[in-house]
Amino acid sequence: MKTTIYTILAFMLLSSSTCKKEQESPDFKKQLVGKWQYTGKSGGYAGKSQKADPAVVTVLEFKKDNAFLRSENDQVKLQGTYSLTRLKSIYSGKEENAVQFDATADPQNKGSIITLRNDSLTIADNVYDGFTSDYIRIK
Repeated sequence: MKTTIYTILAFMLLSSSTCKKEQESPDFKKQLVGKWQYTGKSGGYAGKSQKADPAVVTVLEFKKDNAFLRSENDQVKLQGTYSLTRLKSIYSGKEENAVQFDATADPQNKGSIITLRNDSLTIADNVYDGFTSDYIRIK
């Protein structure tokens, strides 16, 4: 009896340690790579919305090699690396696609939920009272 219990416990321990979160999907990354123009943001404690300033063209570019650039009026303002993963979303309670920018680019970033719909990209802070930023693909 003891042998059976120990065998079951060993099996459970080994199977739980081999589980890992689903990492980036090649198809999702392929859809994400490219240039995206910022159109506005919404959220925060007050739930306000703010459209992008038409005088400032902000572009977020995701590259195949996991590098990214954020520029304003063709001037690079921020660059670094990103990784795609899956995180439990505060919005749905389920695991969803997420992006995490390197710590030098954004030390506070713990991962943002990322949604792609056709030529629209939404990056949402995965925290309560966070912001959601919207982008459209530049062709």
